[in-house]
Amino acid sequence: MADREVLRESSSGDENLENLWLNVKNRRRLKRKSPVSMPEKFSGQMDRFPAFMGQCQLFISLRPEDFPTDRSKVGFMISLLTGQAANWATPLLVQDSPLLNNFQGFLQQMRVIWLHSESFWIKT
Repeated sequence: MADREVLRESSSGDENLENLWLNVKNRRRLKRKSPVSMPEKFSGQMDRFPAFMGQCQLFISLRPEDFPTDRSKVGFMISLLTGQAANWATPLLVQDSPLLNNFQGFLQQMRVIWLHSESFWIKT
């Protein structure tokens, strides 16, 4: 309806039409409500790790169109890391680690670090 009118008004070529359509799709995505809240940020507190993992996996699974690739899933989770957890993830980004393209591998590595290595835990 209104989206189609916006597309019809553009007559400056296919490139502008494609850009407009992408903007319309992005606008729709932003307006769409998720059935769950955005996961809380994770700073490395061991007692909060299981909830963080569960929240992230639920959020991602309910919005597959927002996370079409392993890299988008990993990037989303990294964007929620702060403090020690962010310090752990930074080398993965700097070195363009293969884990950035392997969601299950990334989750497994997080489990190894945050569930089995007290040196990374922030005690509360």
